[in-house]
Amino acid sequence: MARITGASEYEIFQKSAAKWPVSDTMVEKHFKEYLRHQATPYYVNDFIRKHKQQVDNLKLPPF
Repeated sequence: MARITGASEYEIFQKSAAKWPVSDTMVEKHFKEYLRHQATPYYVNDFIRKHKQQVDNLKLPPF
């Protein structure tokens, strides 16, 4: 999603957290965990799931 939108992965985390009761401190902590272990928190998974169809409908090359 970051590649498609031009936003950084951290910006995706921040935007994902906007509708959830997640502090900036927690977003930063979760992002560090993502960098270490590639684990995405629930609010990022929710954001991606909700926007998946829009992304899938784009006609983009795989790389």
